[in-house]
Amino acid sequence: MSALRRRLALGASLCAFAAAAPLAAGHLSAHALLAQLPDGGAGAAVSVSWSGAATLSSLRVGEHVTIGALRLPAPLAGLIGGAAAQSGGYSLDAIAVNFGPLKIDIPKVTVDGASISKDDFMKLYAGDAGAEARLRAFSARAVSAPLLKMSFVAKDAIDMTYEFKDITADGIERGRVGRLLNLSTTYTAKDKLMTQTGAIGKTEVRGLDLAQGARVYFGVAGPDEKLAPLYDSYVVDSMTTSMVGAVGVDMEMGRFTSNAFRARPMKGKSLSVAVGEMIETANAAAKTGDKPKDKSAEMDSAKKMFAMVADLFDAFADDGMAAENMKIRVGEKAKPFATVAIARMEGSYGGGAVPSGFKMTDLDIKAPDVTARLGQFGIQGFSYAPILKALKERMAGDGNFDNIDPRQFVPTIGTWTLRNLDVDAPDPKAPKGVKPERIKVKLAAFDLSAKEQINGVPTDITLNIGNLALKLPESSSDASIKQLKALGYSALDMSAKIAAKWNETTRDVAISEFSVAGVNMGSVRLTANLGNIGREVFEAEPAMAQVALMGATAKGLSLKVDNAGLAEKLLAFQARAQNRKPEDLRKELGTMAALGIPAILGPSDDAKAIANAIAKFLAKPGVLTIDVAAKNAGGVGIPDLATLGDPQAALGLVRVKAQAD
Repeated sequence: MSALRRRLALGASLCAFAAAAPLAAGHLSAHALLAQLPDGGAGAAVSVSWSGAATLSSLRVGEHVTIGALRLPAPLAGLIGGAAAQSGGYSLDAIAVNFGPLKIDIPKVTVDGASISKDDFMKLYAGDAGAEARLRAFSARAVSAPLLKMSFVAKDAIDMTYEFKDITADGIERGRVGRLLNLSTTYTAKDKLMTQTGAIGKTEVRGLDLAQGARVYFGVAGPDEKLAPLYDSYVVDSMTTSMVGAVGVDMEMGRFTSNAFRARPMKGKSLSVAVGEMIETANAAAKTGDKPKDKSAEMDSAKKMFAMVADLFDAFADDGMAAENMKIRVGEKAKPFATVAIARMEGSYGGGAVPSGFKMTDLDIKAPDVTARLGQFGIQGFSYAPILKALKERMAGDGNFDNIDPRQFVPTIGTWTLRNLDVDAPDPKAPKGVKPERIKVKLAAFDLSAKEQINGVPTDITLNIGNLALKLPESSSDASIKQLKALGYSALDMSAKIAAKWNETTRDVAISEFSVAGVNMGSVRLTANLGNIGREVFEAEPAMAQVALMGATAKGLSLKVDNAGLAEKLLAFQARAQNRKPEDLRKELGTMAALGIPAILGPSDDAKAIANAIAKFLAKPGVLTIDVAAKNAGGVGIPDLATLGDPQAALGLVRVKAQAD
C-alpha cells in the first residue's frame, strides 16, 4: 500500500509539474525579454496563462517608442528566454512612435515566424544609429498590420495625416522585405492657405531593404562606398487628391511604376545628423521672430544646407519611373475652369540603367478660350550637379557671390525635344472694340542639344525648329503681322536650324548650318569655319579666355539663298509703294547691283563675280551661292578685320566664288 501511495504521489507531482511547466516557462521567457529592455523593463507588467502564453504590457523602448502589449505564444519545450519569441511568432498592440512633430501609431502588428537575435529583440523598434544592425538580424515569414497612422504637425505651418490600411510584408530576410503590400491609403494635409485630401490605391513594393534605408539615414558613407538598392520595384494602382483653397484643384492618376532605386549614406556626417541640424536652425530662427538676424549664423546655416544638398545629389540613383493617365481639374469639380490631361510621364533621376531625364506624352489643356495639345516633351541628360558643386565650393569659402565665374553655374543642358504642339487662343493684340480672332499656332518639332560642355560652355550645339506654323489674323495691331499681311501672306510655316561643333585637335569651330526656311518663301543657309580656338578659350579665367578668343580666325564662309516666292512678294510690295511695275523695279535693282558692287569692292575678278551673281539673282530670283575662303590657311584674324573699313583691301584677303541659278 505504501508503494502504491508513493507511485500515486509521484504521478501527481509529475502531473502538477507538467501543468505548471508552461506557466513557469512563460514567466521565464517574459522576464528574460524584460531584462533586455532599458532599466530591465521598469514599469512593465507581466501576465502568463496556464498554457504559457505571456503578455508584457506598458513597454517603453528607448526615448521615442512605447508598446501597449507584447503577446508571446506558449513557448515550446526547451525554448526559454528570448528564443521563445522566435518559435511561432508574436503580436504587438498599440505601438506609438513619437519624434516630436512626427508621430506614428500602429494599433496592432502580427509577426509570424520571426528570427532575430536575443539581444536585439525589443530594440528592433527603436529608431537610432543601431537600427541597421538590428534590422539585418531580423527575418520573418510575414508581418501584418491592419492600420498604420502617421502624422506630422508643425505649429502654424502644416498638419499632415496618413492612414495606411491592410499592410502585409512577406518573405523578410535579414531586414529585406520580399514583398510589401498596402491595400489602400488616405491622407489629409492642411496649412493656412489650403486643405488637401486624397486616396492612394493598392501599393506593392518588391525587394524593400529596410536595413539599407536605416544605413542611408543613420550611417556615414565609407571610402568609395557604392549605392545599394532601397527597393527593386514600386507600383501604385491609382491616386486621387483634392485641394480646397483660393482655387479648388482635383487630381487623379492611374498606374505609377518605379524600377530599382539605389542610395548610400552621406559623406562626413549622417543624414539624421544633418536633418537634426536643419531642424534646430529652423527652430532657432522661429524663436528670433522679427529680431535682427545674425548674418554669420545665417551664413553657417546656408553652408550646411548647400553641403548637404550637394552630397545628397550624388547619393541616389534610379532605373526610371512612370505615371499614366494623369488628370487635373481647376475650379469646381462638376464644372472646372480648366482641365489638364497627360497620358504618360516618365523619367529618371539618373545614375542607373536609365539615363537621367524626363518625358511627357500627349498633354491636353482646355480652358474657356484656350486649347493646347502637345504630343511629346522630353529632356535627357539635364543635371543641376555643376550648379550644386559651384554653390558648395563658394559656400565653403567666403560665401561671396560678388565676383564669380558664371560659367561654373551653368547646368548640364543635355537634349531637349518637343513634338506636335498645337495652340488655339484669342489674339492678345486685337484692336479695341474688335472681337479677338483666333490665333492658331502649330510646331511640329523643336530640338536643342548641348553636349561636351567644358566649364559650362557647350562645344557641340544643335538647334532645330521644324514647321512653326501660324495662321495670321485678319485684324491685328501687331506691326509684324501687318507687314506680313501686306506682303500677301495669310499664314506662316517657318523652320530654322543651327549646328556648331568645336574640334579640339584642329582647334576649329565648324558652323555646319545656320539656316532659316519658310513655306512659299524660300531659305537662307550659312556655313562657316572658325580657327585658332583652343581649350584655353573655355577653361582659362574669364579675362584670359577673352584674350585667347581674340586670336580666333575666320577661315571660310558660305551663303546660299534659295528663293521660293518671297523675292517676288517683296518686289511687288515695293512696286506698289512706289506706284511702279515689278518688272521695272527688278531691272533697276539688277542694274544697281551690277554697277554699284564693283564701285564699292573694286574692279577685281572676285568683285565682278559677286556683282554678276547678285544682278542675275535679282533679275530672275532662283538660287544664289557665295563662297568665301581666306587666302591665308590660318584664316583672317581679328587684326585683319581693321581692313573692313576698306572693302577693296578686305576683299584682297579672301577668295570668292559666286553663282546664281
